[in-house]
Amino acid sequence: MTLPSTDWHKSSYSNDLNAACVEVERAEDGVAVRDSKDIARDSFAVGPAPWRRFIRGLASDC
Repeated sequence: MTLPSTDWHKSSYSNDLNAACVEVERAEDGVAVRDSKDIARDSFAVGPAPWRRFIRGLASDC
């Protein structure tokens, strides 16, 4: 998977008081994910199909 550059997006549910947050960025063939409070740690990549299943799972829990 081709990892992205620097166009990370933080969840709209995050704020400066929330220490637990993830950021995502689109890659050519999926999504990269990282911990917003520990950006020195490597991000990991998720393919498009698993990412869609993950998002659908979140939406079904709301």
